[in-house]
Parts: sequence; C-alpha cells; structure tokens
Amino acid sequence: MDASWCDTFSEFNECLYNQILDSDTKVMDNCHVFETLSDFLENYLYNVKSKDVILIKTSVTGKRSGWHEIRIDLLENIFSICRKLCPQNPIFLCDGPAYIKDLEKEYKRLNWMPLIRKYNISIMDLNYGDTIFIDNIWPVSVSWVNASKIINVCKAKTHKRFGVSLSTKNLLGTLSGSIMGYPKLSNKHENVPRFLFSLLEQTPSMFNIIDGVKGVEGNGPMHGSRAKSDFVVMGTEGYMCDARAVIEMGFHPAVVPALIVPLLHKEKCAEKIPCNLKELRQTDYDFLPNISCAWMYRSLGKGEELLEDIYLNLLGGIKECWINYPKNM
Repeated sequence: MDASWCDTFSEFNECLYNQILDSDTKVMDNCHVFETLSDFLENYLYNVKSKDVILIKTSVTGKRSGWHEIRIDLLENIFSICRKLCPQNPIFLCDGPAYIKDLEKEYKRLNWMPLIRKYNISIMDLNYGDTIFIDNIWPVSVSWVNASKIINVCKAKTHKRFGVSLSTKNLLGTLSGSIMGYPKLSNKHENVPRFLFSLLEQTPSMFNIIDGVKGVEGNGPMHGSRAKSDFVVMGTEGYMCDARAVIEMGFHPAVVPALIVPLLHKEKCAEKIPCNLKELRQTDYDFLPNISCAWMYRSLGKGEELLEDIYLNLLGGIKECWINYPKNM
C-alpha cells in the first residue's frame, strides 16, 4: 500500500485534527440531541425519492443486556423523523448479528417490535439474501450496497479486541452469516481493519449516530459496566465520528487499530497545527467535555500518559497486518 506512516504522536495528532475539522462531525450532550436530530436527518434525506430504500442499521448480538444497545427513545426519534420525512419509502431496520440466526426474535427480546409496527418499519436480516464479495473474500449483503440511504446507529462500547466498538465496526453486521457461519469472524479478526476500509469504499452515503449516553466501559462489548457518559456523535464520515467518540471516551485514537490506517491513508497532513487531547476537545462550541470518564485508561489500568514506544509498536503491527492482508483466510 502506498501511504504515509506517522512516526510520532504529534504527526498523528496533526492528521487527525485537520481531518476532524474538515468533516461534518458534531458532538452534543443528550439534552440537545432530539432538537437537532431532525435537522441533521432532513439534510441527509433531502433528495430521497419515494421508492428509494432506507436502511437503519443497528448492532445486536442476542447475548447482551438491553442497556448495551441503543436507547429506545433515540430509536423512536429516528423512526419518527424518517417516517415523517419519507412517508412512502420502504424503511428497514436491519442488522446481521454475529451469533444469532433470528433477527426478529432479537428485536422482540429488546422490546423494539411495538415501535417497528407503529412506524411501519420492516425488518431486514443481512445474514441472508444475495451477496457481493469485497476483496474477493468477504460476502456482503447486496441490499446494503444497493441502499439509497443508510442511517448507521450504534452504542459506544469498549471492545476487548478492537479497543472500541463504534460506527465503523458496526458495519461488520453487513457480512452474510449464512455463508460465513457463526460466529462470523472466527479466526479472521486481524483482517477486520482492512476489510472495513474496503467496505466503506463500496458503501452508499451513510449518516452515523453513536449513542454515548451511559455507554459500555471496561470488559466490553459483551460485558462491561455503564459509563458515566453523556454524549452523542453524529456525522456522515464514519472514521471521523469514531475518532470524536474515542476522544469523548477519554483515550487517544492512536490506540485503536481500526482508526490508524484509514486516517493515515487519507494523507491530509498539510497544515502543521499543534494538537493534544485538550485542544482537540475544544473544536466545537457545543462539544461538552466528558474526559473524566477515561474509559479505556481505566479499563487498562493505565494513566493518561501514553508512551511513544507503545504507540510505535502498535503502529508497526497494524502496518504489517495491512501489507500482508489477508491472513488466515
């Protein structure tokens, strides 16, 4: 791969800072979410035609407590706004869980079915149906790549393998379980960052919503505990939304493998703007600090000072995985 590789934290921060400022990513506290969500979605859905298919992507597993998933009041607001803006459109609530074969049963368990019926939303299980192969390896739902609009909604969670589980990782639910089997990613995890990068290149425009109100910290994503957090991230650029959510969670984006390569690949490092976590958190007037949460630092038992050699070792490992992709397939 022909890409620039940052050698220091400062260079990484400069890349990240510039890209976030160039994106439409916004962060707000829960009190201001519902009054602005309608404006965001109206702008995103403004050119939808009556027969265009709209997918609302969730992230469920069949094994987590209900509070690990997106809040039901947020889900209802999304349904309500979409149906008001697109009264005749086919709207699907969709996912492709990694462990279960019956998505409707999972939605019943979470008590989402009354809302689904109320707003005339259909259910689409991405584990089944026609597929297109990404990188000639990964079977992805054709319904996903052919959708007109996608609203990608997830809960902010720590993840014992990937560091975090946010909007980009949420897209693993597009893989066909009927072809890959269950669990879908068995012995394939080290290929995930590169696959997600390739998938995004063939994914229609998305509007991402990361629900960080009482997110999951510690031993996530299946276990863990509720964080004392109060933020929601929105925007059309998944990697930038994830980067902002990572900062809200209280740790540096450089420790998240799925973020490193895509950020560097864009090579938007022209301006040399000094940046640290404190400065980065002050880029929006409506960006309310939650740095005291420090989810990952607390999870790993580390302080807020990250050693540069740890970062460089991690970066080297991710670069090796990228160059040698795919592995163990």
